[in-house]
This record gives sequence, C-alpha cells and structure tokens, in this order.
Amino acid sequence: MAKQFIKKTSFFKHLDDKELARIMTIAKLARFRAREVIFSKEDAGDAFFIVKSGRVKIFTEANRRQKTLDFLEPGDIFGEMALLDGKVRSASAQALEDSELLMITKSAFTRLISDTAFTLRLLNTLSTRLRAADREIESLLFQNMLGRLARAAIKLAGPEHRHKPVVQISLHELANYIGTTREPLSRALASLKRCGIIEYSDKALKIKNYGRLAAIAPN
Repeated sequence: MAKQFIKKTSFFKHLDDKELARIMTIAKLARFRAREVIFSKEDAGDAFFIVKSGRVKIFTEANRRQKTLDFLEPGDIFGEMALLDGKVRSASAQALEDSELLMITKSAFTRLISDTAFTLRLLNTLSTRLRAADREIESLLFQNMLGRLARAAIKLAGPEHRHKPVVQISLHELANYIGTTREPLSRALASLKRCGIIEYSDKALKIKNYGRLAAIAPN
C-alpha cells in the first residue's frame, strides 16, 4: 500500500520501480494522534516527512501569537529545509487529526539528493513554497481583510472549490491562517455571507459564488 501511495505522489511520480523500491527501504511509517506535535520550532532537523493520511498544520509562534503557515494533506512533504541547510526547524508541525506519515531520516535524505531527478523535484517544491510565501507577505502588507479572507478560502478549498466543497476549520484556526484576530475576521465573514458569496457555520466554510470570491481575492 505504501509503495502504491508513493508512486501516485506527485513528488515521486518520476521515479521508476527500482527507485521506488529504494524509497521503500528507507521510508519508515510514523503515526501521530490528533493534536500531537510532530516537531517544534528550533528542534534539530533529523527527518523529513510525506503525509500518507490525515492532515498536518505548519505554524509558528511569537509573543503568544500563532500564525498558521500551511495545511498539508496526503501527498504533501514537509521538514526538508532543516535537512538542506543544517539548521534548526524554522516552524512547528502538528497533526490536526490522526495521521500517518512516511519518515525519511537525515542520513537517508542525504543519499537521496545525489539523485538529480529527486533534487530537481525538491527545488521545484521549494520554489513553489517561496512564491507562496512572497504572496502571503504581499497580502499581509497591502490587502484588506476581505481580500485576505477570499484568498485563504480559495486556497483552502482548492481550484474552483471542486477539491473541497466544504472546508472544516474553526474560527480560531482561520484567524491564525490569515494572520488576524477573531473580531475583524468575523466582520469579514459576515460581510461575504450577506453578499451570498460564502457560508460559515459550525466550523464549516462553504464557497457559494466562486467567481465573485475570486474577484475579491488578490492574484
């Protein structure tokens, strides 16, 4: 089952059967309960992970405030940066629900990056994340709350909300993801709800008019 999962994962889909077999010999299955911390910011980086099942939150904290950086789902990878630069973890990771992860240790990872195809795929992933971080900074600096909420809702739901018609997320988690507090977020949610663009109740966010929401969101 794990081999078939890896074969379907976009990060590893370029590998042939021999290379997949090699991954299977070094990947270890790790299970985490809901709300369990996988690693904390400033921890030493000793492994990187592939989400096999469940959902993982990447976040950082400062001055008693938390900022959610990303939500990861099956097929996503994380934890590779500390292995590349040899420094401590730059953020924390937590399982949001019972999750299974494929874990590759630092020594095994070092052997993997000698493979050109693997390294190119890794660089592509890092480039995508860097572009997303740039857009996030731009949004925080220049976009109003409605634009930031619209952008977050679209990202969470997936392209044209076909991936997730309804996103399960608490008001607290949504505020942390956007980088705000509950009060301005609640006002923005109420405004978009009055316009018939989204619905939010019982920790469920639903996009009702994708076109109008996309018009509000920053590019």
